Amino acid sequence: MDTSVPLNEWAGLEHHILFPLRAVRAQARLRRLPLVGRAVQYLLGKKLAFFFELAVVFIQSHSNAHKKLNELFGKNGPVTRQLEKEVEEEVGKAKAALEEFVPVFPDIINSVKTEMAARYMLNKCRSMLEAAMESGSLEKREFEDAIREVSAWTTPWLNSTTTPTPRPPPPDPPSWPASPSSASSLPPSATSSSPLPPPSAVTCTSGATPASSPKRPPSLPPPLLPSRAGT
Repeated sequence: MDTSVPLNEWAGLEHHILFPLRAVRAQARLRRLPLVGRAVQYLLGKKLAFFFELAVVFIQSHSNAHKKLNELFGKNGPVTRQLEKEVEEEVGKAKAALEEFVPVFPDIINSVKTEMAARYMLNKCRSMLEAAMESGSLEKREFEDAIREVSAWTTPWLNSTTTPTPRPPPPDPPSWPASPSSASSLPPSATSSSPLPPPSAVTCTSGATPASSPKRPPSLPPPLLPSRAGT
């Protein structure tokens, strides 16, 4: 191992998982388009979620490694001071990358934070249940039931934070009766207040029974005009 070469761990990760911030902001505008917005949201959210979680784990692991090195070798050695300086630089690069991406996509980052917290809670509960089973406080069947209940409680809540809320469907249009047979399903007030009389109520002047198709009413004679004087 060459001690003269710096770590540059974050640079190697950033080269493989990230893309320029300018392209990311352009994709953020594409999310507003009606057709391609959903696909961009899925791809971008998946990539940014992986990046954010990786950056957080990177910072935590380097901080823990820094503490372990100080406990093992102390803080006064030259190698320890050099390694401490490089670790601080790597952590600073990861934090700077987070500060660039978090303001552009706050909704995705918040959903990833909630997912990480839910996963941490689930793992913590599982470890506590495993410790209780090893100590004899829980039987195997009780342990399996408890794990199933914790998973059933966490999974729907986790899905509700990572997936967008669907919009309610539009209201159905009013259904009008297509045939006279459907008029029996209407309320009595809708059928009794019809403005047109039924065909059976139409009577003819000659006294004949109307046929199935109603006949045209007889035409009235033309009005009499007053006669002129002297004619």
